Amino acid sequence: MRFHNYIFSGFKPKVVSDLIRIGNQETDGGYLISKRQIGLTKVLIGLGINYDWSFEADFKARNEGVSIYCYDFSVGKSIYRKGFLLSVLNILSPNTYANMLFRKLKPRTVITQPLTELKTLTRFNNFFKPSNNNFFFQSGVSDHRSSIFITIEDVFSKIGNFDNLPENSVFIKMDIESSEYDILEDIIKHQSKINGLAIEFHNTKQLWNEFNYLVDELKKYFEIIHVHGNNCCGYVPDTQIPNLVEITFLKRNLMDSQEINSKNSNQYPLANLDKPNMPKKPDLKLSF
Repeated sequence: MRFHNYIFSGFKPKVVSDLIRIGNQETDGGYLISKRQIGLTKVLIGLGINYDWSFEADFKARNEGVSIYCYDFSVGKSIYRKGFLLSVLNILSPNTYANMLFRKLKPRTVITQPLTELKTLTRFNNFFKPSNNNFFFQSGVSDHRSSIFITIEDVFSKIGNFDNLPENSVFIKMDIESSEYDILEDIIKHQSKINGLAIEFHNTKQLWNEFNYLVDELKKYFEIIHVHGNNCCGYVPDTQIPNLVEITFLKRNLMDSQEINSKNSNQYPLANLDKPNMPKKPDLKLSF
């Protein structure tokens, strides 16, 4: 068994006065970032969107000139369309009515599901348009290439002028179900282009050593400015460390000395800014 020294003190955020919640304002899908990151960003890379690209849409609304590149192998136009068609067929299936009768399946759920699926497909088509510089690729991102995965170098290569982008002009949002551990070292090689990252780190209990190592590598160039625990999976046993933790990083050279040397007495989660990922469960209190 590998030994894990579960100490969270090194993750205490630096205090910046311009934190803002971008994306979903009430539940999962929103992240706290610095306002200065929005203005500096020319390219936003969204790794993992599932059914929620509110972060990317909100970012675009605040910076209309940003180009957005999103990646997710688990969703896409064909999958949303299939979900709509299946929900329509479900209404016509005798099994559905049997389930309503014997398993107390709510009729309203069955009837409204096609509309829900159609709304998702319509929102997707309306947002992801090359004419708006909003691009979607049905691929996952990892440290290897396969039928469903590409590498982060492939992601950067799809940005035609990536090598000529100014310093600190890229922001990366990442929720890719533990593949973050596979690609972060390659991302750090391009740190000069990146003003910050919002990352959901998964399975911190089992991957604690890898988690600490990668955060330490990021902290060579970036400062942690926010931490929030995803309340879906609780704490690492006998700690106040979340099993899933969202961390926002800001490039150090965009901060002044007062921010870098700030003493943080804030209580986390932050009132009025942080929201529980699962609204029906209490948010996770953090102790550094």
